[in-house]
Amino acid sequence: MSRGPMPAIKLEAVSCVLDVAGTATCALRSITLQIEERDFVYVSGPSGAGKTTLLNILGCLLRPTGGTYRLGGTDVRGLDAGQLAGLRRETFGFVSQAPNLIESATALENVEVPGRYAGMRAQARRQRARDLLASVGLAERLDHLPGELSGGEQQRVAVARALMNGGRVILADEPTGSLDTSSGHDIMRLLERLSDAGHIVVVASHDDKLAERADRHVEIRDGELVAVTERRSAKVPPRCASAPAPISLPVPSRWLRIAEALRDAPKAVRSGLVSAGRAGAALSVLSVALGVAAAATLLGVARGGANAGMEALTHVGADRIMVRGADAPVGVAPVWLGVDDVRAIIEGVGEVRAAAPVIRLNSNVLRGERVLETTVRTADLGHGWMQERALAGGVLLTDEDNARRAPVAILGSAAHTALFGPDEEPIGQQVVIDGQPFVVKGILEPVGEGRGSVAAARLSSLTNRQIYVPVQTALALLPASKGVDIEAYVGHPDQIERAARSIRDVLFRRHGRDGFQIRTAAGGIDIWQSERRAFQGMLAGIAAVAAISGGLAIMATMLVAVRRRVREVGIRIMVGARRSDIS
Repeated sequence: MSRGPMPAIKLEAVSCVLDVAGTATCALRSITLQIEERDFVYVSGPSGAGKTTLLNILGCLLRPTGGTYRLGGTDVRGLDAGQLAGLRRETFGFVSQAPNLIESATALENVEVPGRYAGMRAQARRQRARDLLASVGLAERLDHLPGELSGGEQQRVAVARALMNGGRVILADEPTGSLDTSSGHDIMRLLERLSDAGHIVVVASHDDKLAERADRHVEIRDGELVAVTERRSAKVPPRCASAPAPISLPVPSRWLRIAEALRDAPKAVRSGLVSAGRAGAALSVLSVALGVAAAATLLGVARGGANAGMEALTHVGADRIMVRGADAPVGVAPVWLGVDDVRAIIEGVGEVRAAAPVIRLNSNVLRGERVLETTVRTADLGHGWMQERALAGGVLLTDEDNARRAPVAILGSAAHTALFGPDEEPIGQQVVIDGQPFVVKGILEPVGEGRGSVAAARLSSLTNRQIYVPVQTALALLPASKGVDIEAYVGHPDQIERAARSIRDVLFRRHGRDGFQIRTAAGGIDIWQSERRAFQGMLAGIAAVAAISGGLAIMATMLVAVRRRVREVGIRIMVGARRSDIS
C-alpha cells in the first residue's frame, strides 16, 4: 500500500522527565513548537540542554511525560509500541553523531535494514539500497564493513539508511560532531539537498555556525525553549513546491519476516564471525584452549612431581621398614632373626614389595693410605630390591656371589669418591674391610641429590657413603652377630604403618614373643607428606589463577558481546524493528 503525505509536527507544552541514576530529572519543560512541511530546522544549545531528548521524542524513541505531540493530527502519545515502531520505520530517518551502523554488516546491508522491517522484497530492497548509496557517493563501497569506511563515509551510509523507506522526516543529532571540517560540510550539504527535495530536516547541534543553513533556528537551554528565529527568506535556492514522492511499502506478513530471517541466518553468523564477533570468538577459543592446556600441564606436573618424590623417597629409604632382632624391650627375651623370617614377611604381608636380610656394621675401609669410616651393609639380591638402584659403573651383586660367599663389594658414590682419585678406575681394585680384602665390583649412582629438605639431603648423604657386600660373605668373613636384621620395602609410603603392624603380627606368630624392634622412616614420610601438601597447594594456586584468568577472559568476551548486542538492538529499534523482529 502507499503511504499518504506527511503532515506537520506540532508539540504543545511537551515535557519529559528522565530517570538519571535513580533521580528524576526534567529534560524538557513545556516545549511548544510547530514544524511545517519542507522545513529545515536547526536546534541549538549547550551540552545537556535537552536537544537529544527533543529529537528522541520527535522520532518516537521516547514518550513525552506531559503535553501533546501531534503528527499530522494524530496524538502520538496514544499510539502503542507497534504503531510507534511503524512511524520510526516508515516516516523517520535517523542520523547521529556516532553513525550507529551495525558493525557486522556491510554498507549495503546496513542501508537495507529499514526496508527489511518494512517488508520490502529482497531484490527491490537491495536495488534501492544500491541507488541510495550511489546518490551519496558510495557506489564503490557497497561491500565494505563500517570499520573499513572513514567517518564521513559512515555518516553518508547513515543518511542513505535514513532514506531507505522514504525518510520524510530526517532527524540528525550532532551529525558533524565527530567529523573533520571538510567531511562535516559534505554532510551538511547533503542534508540541505534533502531539504531542497522536500524532506523535513531537523538538525541538533551546539555549533551555532550551522544555524545560517537552516530555515528556522530553535534555541534550547536547560530544557526550555528560549528562542525561535525564522530564516526562510534568506535561503537560496527556493524550496521545491512539494514533498518527496512517497515510497510504496508492502504490508509485511509474519511468514515473510520468518522466511527473511531463516534465509539470512547463515549470513548473520558469518558476518558476526568476520567482524566484531571475530575477536570475541577468537578470545573464547583462546580462553578454552588455555584452560585445557593449563589443566593438562598441571596434571603432567603433578604426576611428574609425585613420581619424582616417590623416586627420591625410595632411594633415601622413606618406604623402608627396618626389623632389628636381638633388640628386645626390657624383660623380653631377644629374637634372633634369620632368612626364613624374610621369606615369611614376603609371603604374609601384601604391602611388602621386597625384603632382604641385612647385616650392618660400622667398619673402617682402607685403600692404600685412604681410610673411610662408614657403614658396611649386606644385600641379598635374590629379592631384587637393589635392582632399582642405578649403576655408574660395573655390575651389581648376584645370587651366585652370595652362594659362594665371594669377597666382592659395591661402593656408594660418596664411598667411591673417598677411596679413589678422580682419574682412578675402581672396578676390579681391592679395598680392605675390617682386615678382609674385597674386590670392587660396581659403583652406584648418587641418590637424592638436590631433592627435598635438609633432613632428606642428610639421609641421602649417608646412603651414598655405604658399601654393600653379599649376606653369606658378611656372615663368613666379617665379625657379625648371631642373627640378621630385615629390611622390608612397601609399594607406597602411605602403606608403611599398616605394613609395619602386619610384619609385627607375622613375626610374633613365628617366635611367640615380641623380642624385636620395628622402625620406620616416619620422619622421611612426614617430610614427603609435608612437601607433597606444599606442592599440591602450589599447583592448586596455579590452577586457580589459570581458572580465574580464563574465566575473566571469557567474561570479558561475553561482556563485549552483550554490549555489542545491546547497541545493535538499539540501532534496530531506531530504524523501526518490532519486538517480534528482535530475538
